[in-house]
Amino acid sequence: RRATWTCAMSASAVVLHDAQMTYPGTKKASLHVEEVCLPRGARCLLLGANGAGKSSLLRVAAGLTMQPLGAVTVLGKDAFRDVELTSTGKLVYLGEGWAKGVAGAHGDVKAGEMIEAAVQAVGTQVAQDRSQALMDMLQVDPTWRMSTCSDGQRRRVQICLALVKPYEVLLMDEITVDLDVVARKDLLRYFRRESEERGATMIYATHIFDGLETWPTHIAHCADGKVHRFAKIEEFEELKQGRKLLYVVQDWLREDQRKVKASKMQVDAETREKERLERAKEMRRQPHMPMRHLAFFR
Repeated sequence: RRATWTCAMSASAVVLHDAQMTYPGTKKASLHVEEVCLPRGARCLLLGANGAGKSSLLRVAAGLTMQPLGAVTVLGKDAFRDVELTSTGKLVYLGEGWAKGVAGAHGDVKAGEMIEAAVQAVGTQVAQDRSQALMDMLQVDPTWRMSTCSDGQRRRVQICLALVKPYEVLLMDEITVDLDVVARKDLLRYFRRESEERGATMIYATHIFDGLETWPTHIAHCADGKVHRFAKIEEFEELKQGRKLLYVVQDWLREDQRKVKASKMQVDAETREKERLERAKEMRRQPHMPMRHLAFFR
């Protein structure tokens, strides 16, 4: 399924065109994106089974892997080569490494001190106002000590640190996994307001679909390292029938599982046939010995 609009670079926030990613030591590309084009202000829900390529797509969009010139553009600039995107905070990527690697996240320091340091680093009143709004929304206690926080509390502080500075493109990989249902709902409502009021663009990868029916403007479905479905949410016939997003996604993922299983069976059959032909070829190379001669050795 393809988007029906024309991809205009000037109006697009994120464009991936023939982008690929291959892990060292492997020949097959783990990700190949033919065409994904998100306009400014879009909220794209990125979904797929484990290993489908969601995290790889986010890393490519964040400019963390080398791509041919023009394969990945963010805000009209090359995501890999233009370091200004991340240095100015216009492009923010929150992935697994971010969750584990934020400095001081496990140290004996107060949450309020960490957030205040982030605000001072930005040095604007906007950052001060945003930090206070985020702390109020996520119910972050400035007296929390990071060394004694739960995973959910620590994640709230990390989100405050990451969003203090206004961004234009936000890439999120399972950032709400440790949040309770109230904090998650409030955060998604905040992201929606950011996109509608400031024109911020977001790609959000998650396996939790409760309450997301009206949140995204676009959906991208990854399977086997490719984007199999990508369009505006109103273009999906399955959702027009009033079905819950969870059940629609469940059907898609089960279909993916069947395709993977069928593909594996085909590969196994081809491998067995290749081995059989190799054995037959090897036997033809050996000198011919009639079976009656073998009786002599019994």
